[in-house]
Amino acid sequence: MNKIDELHDICVKARFSLREWRECVDWAVQQLLNNDDEENQSVILLASSTEQSEIAQLTSEILDTYLASGKRDDEYWAGKYVVFLHDLFYKSEMDIFELERRLLKIYYMLNYPNWLVMLSRNCECATDIQAFEKPFQDEFEYIVSLWKSCGSITEFNENYDRNI
Repeated sequence: MNKIDELHDICVKARFSLREWRECVDWAVQQLLNNDDEENQSVILLASSTEQSEIAQLTSEILDTYLASGKRDDEYWAGKYVVFLHDLFYKSEMDIFELERRLLKIYYMLNYPNWLVMLSRNCECATDIQAFEKPFQDEFEYIVSLWKSCGSITEFNENYDRNI
């Protein structure tokens, strides 16, 4: 399947309200036009979907078929989203208050994963206390560097060291 990473990117951002689910439909239509669907029934159904829940379900089916198992996990998706947030934050397209809100949303949504504990806490403290800005920035850089280099949640967990 060509461009599965593109669909994955759209889906990750749609899950966190940064893109529209409708873009997954557009992706499927393009796959059909390019004859890249490998006659996958889910791609064909996705191309004609209109309901968000159906689009999300069919997109997940496609990703489950073509993505490695370590890339299907919600934590993996959230990690890639944190990389995206990092880019927005350091391009000054998002302030620390918005970043804190989004990090906390992920933190709660994923039921408090270890790798987000210090990051979300330091971000929250950095909004009010200048002394926490450096620890937050260091933690943010560490987490993002791991997610940029890891291709699965398993690989991330093998490399993540809470003590760092």
